[in-house]
Amino acid sequence: MRNKTYLPGDEIVRPTGILHGMICVTSGIVEILSVENDSSPIISFTAGTVLGEISLFLAIPIKIIIRASTIVELQVLDAMDFYRLAMKFTSNCSAMRADIIKRCKESRKILLNDETKSLDPEEPANLRLKTLKELIKNLKTSPNPGDVESTKLDAFKANITNLYVIMENLPKVKVLPLTLMRNKPWILRPDTPLTYTWDVLMFIVVSFVLIYYPYVAAFYRQIDTFGYMVLFSVEIVYIVDLFKQCITAVPRDDLFSYKTEVKEIVLTRLRSYGFYLDVLSTYELSVFTPLFNFGTRDHMLLILSLNKMLRFWIVPRLFDTMENQFTRSLLFIRIIKYIYYVFLAVHNAASFLYLEACPSHCYADRWFHFFHANRLDEGKHQPTVLHPYIISVYLAVMLTSTTGYGNILPASDEDMVTMMVLMILGLITFTFVISQLSGTLKHIERKKTQYQEEIYAIDRFLKEHNMPQQLRERMRRYFRVQWSYDRGRSFHRTIEINQLPKKLRTIMLNEKLTTLQSVPIFKHAHPGFMLELAKGCQVRVLPDKEMVVYAGSLDREMYILQSGYCTMHNKNRPGEFSVIGAYTSFGDLEMIQGVPIVLDVKTLTHVRIICIEYATYMRAVTKYPDVSRHIEQMMKTTKITASSIDLSRITVTEKRTRHMFQPTVWQRFWTCLKDAFINVYKYDKRHNRDYWEPFQNWNKLSFLRYIFLPIVLKPDSTVLRVWMTIRVLACIFVGFLAPIYFTLPALMMKITGWILMFQFIIWIDLYLTFHLAYYDQKGVLIFHPAKTVPHYIKGSFFLDLIISFPYFTLVRRWIADHRPSFVYNGCGLIKVLQYYKFLQVCNAYETDILRRSASLKLLKYLPTILIVTNLLAAMLILIECQSLEYRETLFDLSTHGSYRAAIQEHCSRPLGSNQDMDFEMYLIAYYYITASMTSCGFGDVIPTNNTNVVACVFTIMFGVFIYGSMFASIAGSKIFAYYNVTIYRTQMREMMTFLGKGNVSEKLKRRIFMHYLQTWGRTYGYTPQKTLSNVHTVLKQDIVDWMYESTLRKVAVFNFVDKYFIRCVGKYIDEIYFLEGEEICKHNHLQDEIYIIYRGKIDILDADGNFVTSMGGGGLFGNMTNKSTALSAITAVAATNVELIRMKSDDFHKTLVIYPNIKKEIVRLTSLSPDYISPTAEMDYITVDNVEIDSPVR
Repeated sequence: MRNKTYLPGDEIVRPTGILHGMICVTSGIVEILSVENDSSPIISFTAGTVLGEISLFLAIPIKIIIRASTIVELQVLDAMDFYRLAMKFTSNCSAMRADIIKRCKESRKILLNDETKSLDPEEPANLRLKTLKELIKNLKTSPNPGDVESTKLDAFKANITNLYVIMENLPKVKVLPLTLMRNKPWILRPDTPLTYTWDVLMFIVVSFVLIYYPYVAAFYRQIDTFGYMVLFSVEIVYIVDLFKQCITAVPRDDLFSYKTEVKEIVLTRLRSYGFYLDVLSTYELSVFTPLFNFGTRDHMLLILSLNKMLRFWIVPRLFDTMENQFTRSLLFIRIIKYIYYVFLAVHNAASFLYLEACPSHCYADRWFHFFHANRLDEGKHQPTVLHPYIISVYLAVMLTSTTGYGNILPASDEDMVTMMVLMILGLITFTFVISQLSGTLKHIERKKTQYQEEIYAIDRFLKEHNMPQQLRERMRRYFRVQWSYDRGRSFHRTIEINQLPKKLRTIMLNEKLTTLQSVPIFKHAHPGFMLELAKGCQVRVLPDKEMVVYAGSLDREMYILQSGYCTMHNKNRPGEFSVIGAYTSFGDLEMIQGVPIVLDVKTLTHVRIICIEYATYMRAVTKYPDVSRHIEQMMKTTKITASSIDLSRITVTEKRTRHMFQPTVWQRFWTCLKDAFINVYKYDKRHNRDYWEPFQNWNKLSFLRYIFLPIVLKPDSTVLRVWMTIRVLACIFVGFLAPIYFTLPALMMKITGWILMFQFIIWIDLYLTFHLAYYDQKGVLIFHPAKTVPHYIKGSFFLDLIISFPYFTLVRRWIADHRPSFVYNGCGLIKVLQYYKFLQVCNAYETDILRRSASLKLLKYLPTILIVTNLLAAMLILIECQSLEYRETLFDLSTHGSYRAAIQEHCSRPLGSNQDMDFEMYLIAYYYITASMTSCGFGDVIPTNNTNVVACVFTIMFGVFIYGSMFASIAGSKIFAYYNVTIYRTQMREMMTFLGKGNVSEKLKRRIFMHYLQTWGRTYGYTPQKTLSNVHTVLKQDIVDWMYESTLRKVAVFNFVDKYFIRCVGKYIDEIYFLEGEEICKHNHLQDEIYIIYRGKIDILDADGNFVTSMGGGGLFGNMTNKSTALSAITAVAATNVELIRMKSDDFHKTLVIYPNIKKEIVRLTSLSPDYISPTAEMDYITVDNVEIDSPVR
């Protein structure tokens, strides 16, 4: 039995056919709805009810709707599982079936004898719902239900079983918004908007406590009126929260009911450590304040109030709750969480460091006093620089990030211990954050990486079989489209309609039903029949220029075009083709009658096609035979001719153009250039439309139409790709050169030409984007300038305009000459924001499933980090070393620094007076930013004032997060690259350990190990054949035809068969590998497969183990009888390492039904040798005179 859970309102059973299983209600309430009376409720059942037990023995159509009234948990017994069990317990199942038949006969007898169809002899009308409930209730409570058997009412009672548990007064059950019960309004319901709002309020209060209390206790150390108000308010909120926890219901273990007694709630809360922390944090420790001196009471009160921080556990609880919500972005929430944790860690570490150095006053042997003394000795005493909080945060960042500039050193043993602990905790914190972020990205990238590895395994498989580049490219394009459509879920058949939520299932089925109703033969079909087809059909997404079906195909599949366009070529009308669009069907009559299709259908654009297989059609027809008779009547009036199939679907008919000559390179270039642009004016003139009319929708701005050209660029053209490459390179060079251009006047003249050239490219791109065509939501190409211009303006136009505007020139002319140059130079740095174009291109490439994620991420992060470092270095120079004025140097170098004299000399003169000194200053700034971002400070360059310290802190934190995200992103994308290797190695190690414990011989262990090692070398742990089985039928047949045709042609009976027979066989075959000396099949063992030798040789042995023959490529052996399984009369042993093509005997003989001539030849050859057929290279070739060239049955 399988466990299933339904939400309120989900339909468990619908009247669409026959129920195939029994339903047992484990918890919750289900209700029976009437189909004949607008789905009105009839009766409701609760836990303990069994429904549909008769479906295990009889096929009875469903005439009711079973719907979940609450959250329902069911145990479902499938009929097929029951049948397998019944074969083992035949006597019990026979008794159960007899009981079911007896109940059915007695019910039928009552209905036939009662003319009024009433179960109540005193009421001539039909039985009311109330009467039915009373009857079942009385039967349940009666001590002797079988005493009275004289009336029809007693006859009805005799047929009532103990399988039903009625839920009374279901319509009266109402869910209260805040509480659980009306008689206990003080017990709150969990997971309501009120409780969620209170949790958010507590998160804000606790966050305030974690920030405010350590700061006041460490640095402020006084309590004013505001401080007392804060302490009192927090105490009140904590008490209310503790009370709220005691009156909020707690779910029981079954998750369907709640504990509503206060005693039960409190006892449940006492089992969690969080409740004890809440009690300790609520307790007021200020009662111990009088024990201290009067002068230190305020400070001790603040220190004792730090127990309020014990409620920190609320923060991770709320974050975990948000992470468990499926509608939120897991990556975004975790990034916010990690930033929050790091900020709290640095803030509290800074407070603890200052408290350790200055408990009541600053001790002379602690780090803070020592730092003051060093500053005074250097003659740089500035009160603003020595602010306690800033310098404490700076030291905390140095310790937690393990940067260690060395300008603040421990002065005592206590300092050494404190700093050592903080360094270890900081290292653990940052390592934890990066590892968690890497795990998150790994979880997000897992599906993509596995899909990529599967594609690469198939690509390697095709390379080993010398597959041509054209077929390999078709395979790549097919996989790319599957990923872009639904992340490969439909490709792997992982979407189960019945397992989806009700609303999503309704949307998917309605979309399919709308498409199915467009087929003429299904227009008047039964709704249940259409629903069965919708559940069983497949949605295939194909790229452009991909074959949908070949003429002569006998796959018996029907296709309905859901979106996109295809070209249809009729073999009887060579040189012509028709273009078909959405809701066009083909192959329907051919599928039903089993005749070959006469059309070659090829996709023109990306298409979605609904495919209905013959097996799906027959399952639906079996349940609704009336539909089958209706379809047969329609087909009697329809002649299956090529013209009727083709002409009924023609929308556009044109002659096919063929190039009789090979174009030159110049002609190819001109064709590429011509295909890249669309002359809208000529297009509208050719179609008798006014080019200027759409501009009237611009109203007063219609005069701007003369600014834009009547030519647009196609979005998928080669010209656009080339231009985007130039544009991206321009963005990268601007990111590197613009900071140097606007900060180093001495180098400005040398790179002015490059800056102007890149600026010109930017403005051309801005104008060109107005003329870029685009695809709308329906996949239609929009290329009129009246539509492309508003589309770009609504997009990224204003952002592109802001970052490309020449602020540098304008601001320099507007401001006065005495203003500092960093104002207008800083405006020029806005141009660096154009780098977002490069990030857009990288993100677009990352969505391509065929590209390696790790290399793309490295390509994206490396220039990004270099440009960000370059920008930060330029900003530091602009702020600290302005031209025409002297400010305090940006850097305070230690005595061993090699740049001390140069920097002091440089900053004492204007920027631009010395080119070498300008570049040297820029290099030192870049070096300082890099050292800070990578947390690798050597102490030769350090900050000196408040501005520099704050900038240094933010630079270090920014560097930690950007480098951490880079490492996490690359690690998360690479971790699954070796996942399959690790799993395969682990399984092999466990298998060898198991064989060792079983005392298996070393020779056998070695052989088993080599077998799996060879399998890994051929498949890399994947099963390419299984993956290919999910590929589009035509593409798979093309691949199999190329790989195995030469091998199958060596089989004697397949030497002169129709080529399509090989394509049919290819649907069922896969490869298997054996080492030299391994037994493939053994004498007198059951065999259900047929093997064809692909590579290598095998030896055939008789029953006594004597050598009979040896076969190479093309040899056929196995179960070639008409039976599913048969005893093997030979033993096949691998003479060398062999690769075999295998297929099930049932599938092989299913194909032979279509080709009777091959079947006859198989029977003739197996009469000579029933277990193997040697290849044509080892026996006489079968000539055309002996075997008729076979063709499919018409």
